[in-house]
Amino acid sequence: MRVVSIKEQHAQFPDIDGFWDFNDLEKTESNIKQAIPQDGVSWDAKGVEALTQLARVQGLRGDVASARGNLSLVQKLIEKLDPASQLRPKIRYALESGRLLGLTMVPTKAQVFFTEAWNLAFAAKQFY
Repeated sequence: MRVVSIKEQHAQFPDIDGFWDFNDLEKTESNIKQAIPQDGVSWDAKGVEALTQLARVQGLRGDVASARGNLSLVQKLIEKLDPASQLRPKIRYALESGRLLGLTMVPTKAQVFFTEAWNLAFAAKQFY
């Protein structure tokens, strides 16, 4: 029940990546996987951002372990990116970490990540 209501809330926002169909999360996951480097090596900022979205869909589908694993990988991949291209992936990482914690009913920890995302985006005048 909770995931359904969250999906309905998410559907109210624009799909800035072109990945999302909240009525078909399998299709969404397939769309996202197409944006992730197939070789698992040639990561760029867009691929890392796509991985945050894969974690998001996994969380919505109830696969919390995979979502956490992908967010952990995102954190490591961000450090390997050129510093000039780290901002958007950092914001997306913080947003999706907060969302996952919200889904798993840990709102106080989620707040820390949402605040981080806000501070990064506000400082850079980038809003997602």
